Amino acid sequence: MSDFLNVPEDELILRRLLWCHHGCSSEFLYGDDGELQCSHPKHRGLNPFDALDFRRDSAKLLEWKLMNDEAKRIVPRPKS
Repeated sequence: MSDFLNVPEDELILRRLLWCHHGCSSEFLYGDDGELQCSHPKHRGLNPFDALDFRRDSAKLLEWKLMNDEAKRIVPRPKS
């Protein structure tokens, strides 16, 4: 287990790879202090402060935030 939020090491590696390669330019990526966030507006939905958080967001929420805008109108936002 990794010591950050009790995420298993293999899952943390996959989350880090997804963060690096999900398609946004580095100007939107924040990785200091072990964070793995993307602040690109296309991931925020209706909340302007809702960054894509590859450390804390559930897999379901990551999937929803990575959907295009058309799909977000059809698929409800997951609770967690």
